[in-house]
Amino acid sequence: MTTPPASEKRRWPRAKLSCLVRARPSQPTDDEFDEVLDTLNSSRGGCYFAGDSPRYKRHTRLFVTFPYSSAVGALNRDYIGEVLRVDDLPDGRIGVAINFVTTIGLIQNHFSTAPLAKPR
Repeated sequence: MTTPPASEKRRWPRAKLSCLVRARPSQPTDDEFDEVLDTLNSSRGGCYFAGDSPRYKRHTRLFVTFPYSSAVGALNRDYIGEVLRVDDLPDGRIGVAINFVTTIGLIQNHFSTAPLAKPR
């Protein structure tokens, strides 16, 4: 097994797979946003995506749905994420590195009118 370089801070290797991620502020702000973006890479502990918005600042807490799907019946996992890094990319967009601080849970996208089961 090879050891990562001393400057490498990741606990999990990253995969250069593109998937959708939904990002929105976890606390009320003057500049509310709710964006669905493609990741450039991701790992079990975070993701990296590119966007056009200058709203992302280091240490900002976000609700992050990863991976995200708007399809009926899709299972989405929500996380509380923290912006670790904001990069200026050559194409004029910004790159945003997110660390997943904690998971909130699974959310299923469906519209059911069935009553909730009563606890026994």
